Amino acid sequence: GTAIPTSLLGKFGFNDSNEVEDSLLLMGGVDSSVDHSGDVDGGLTARRLEREQREAATVIQTAQRSSLERRKYAQLRTKREGAAATIQSSVRAASVRRDFCKNVQAAVLIQSLARGAVKRREIEQQHQAATTIQAHVRGMAGREDIIRYCTHIEQSAAATKIQNSYRGSKQRQKFAKQAGAIVGIQALARGCLDRKSLANRTENNISTKEDRAARIAKAEAE
Repeated sequence: GTAIPTSLLGKFGFNDSNEVEDSLLLMGGVDSSVDHSGDVDGGLTARRLEREQREAATVIQTAQRSSLERRKYAQLRTKREGAAATIQSSVRAASVRRDFCKNVQAAVLIQSLARGAVKRREIEQQHQAATTIQAHVRGMAGREDIIRYCTHIEQSAAATKIQNSYRGSKQRQKFAKQAGAIVGIQALARGCLDRKSLANRTENNISTKEDRAARIAKAEAE
């Protein structure tokens, strides 16, 4: 290939002429089949050598720019790929967060529904227990009312019986007194009648005796 001074190669970041030729082949700027070594060895004029050096420098600069552009493109591509990966990762993360939020909302809704069902069941059980307790209380109150009513009836019946017994006793006592008084009156009446009858009989006997005595006396007088 073209003999390029080492100072130029180092200045533009190449180690040897082969790297320059490879870059030129990639860019299509220099035909590698042309051998320029003979011209150099044949004693090129200073002007020809300077021109070739300028051309070589231009080629090197072009290759350098091409290398920089490829490097920039590679970096840009890497950045784009990184950005795409970041965007994809962000999209996936957003999708995951969205799914997670949906799952959390669904779980919260399910928990809320479950707590509501449990609370309603507890309220229903408490209502049933309160209804049962109220029914027992009403039953006890009703039974107590019945017992009091029955007791009142029994007490009233007993009181009525006692009152009847007392009234009967009083009536019997009154009747006994009245009967005793009647018997006494009857006895007094009989006594009076008997005494009157006795007196009458006595008077009759006296009269009879007087009549008999009078007749006897009359008879004696005759």
